[in-house]
Amino acid sequence: MTVLRAQSESSLNIGQPPTEYKMLGLGMAVAILIDATVVRGVLLPAAMALLGERTWRRPAVLSR
Repeated sequence: MTVLRAQSESSLNIGQPPTEYKMLGLGMAVAILIDATVVRGVLLPAAMALLGERTWRRPAVLSR
């Protein structure tokens, strides 16, 4: 449904992408930036520091 709507609107705006595509691109860029900085740069190292050696242990199910 969304694809059909996008195709119908894009045929009306030849030469310029619809505003929805611009908003989608901006939203994805912001999400990637947040993921790269906050999650991978702050939360993951903090969780690993809190867990200590338990970070590197293998679960008992996989130890067999």
